[in-house]
Amino acid sequence: MGPNSVHWEHFEHARPGRWGGHNDPTYLNAFLWFPSWSNTDDASSGPSLPLGIGVTFATNEVVMAIVDARAGVQIFQQPDPTNGFTLIVEFNDDPVGGAAWYEIVLSGVSGIVQPLLSIRPACDENACVALSWESLTNRHYQLQYAPTFPSASWLNLGSEIQGNDSTIVVNEDFSTSSARFYRLVVSQ
Repeated sequence: MGPNSVHWEHFEHARPGRWGGHNDPTYLNAFLWFPSWSNTDDASSGPSLPLGIGVTFATNEVVMAIVDARAGVQIFQQPDPTNGFTLIVEFNDDPVGGAAWYEIVLSGVSGIVQPLLSIRPACDENACVALSWESLTNRHYQLQYAPTFPSASWLNLGSEIQGNDSTIVVNEDFSTSSARFYRLVVSQ
């Protein structure tokens, strides 16, 4: 998945936040993250698309405090130079069925969730916006929009864009529609 990112790796049952037709966020501090997946089958295994974050490990060992958990939660891998400073936390909901809420606090790690997609006004009439993000050369980016949120059907906004290790800016004129919600889908 690459450095400075967080993602879910889903193995079985419903994806995180997607049980019973829900689309509940994963909270990273105060940031609400709605993971995107490469397909719409919420029972299929595989990784979510990554979310860019900036992380610093303050110690050689991350310590976890479990605030609320129905089943097993453990640190599966500590970050160190041999694994590219990758921290793996395992949430194992196998022993019991149905949805559950998990809350943990990690010590020895600090970070900031960086908004992957920045949206700002781009003209005086407030009918257009500039959508921008920091890109990587080994990633492809697809802007999408929907008239409501949450949405089960996102529409592509233009073609997929190859990253170039710099800020990409796309101006969007939405004067012919009432409201739009945007997201950025990242792939390799």
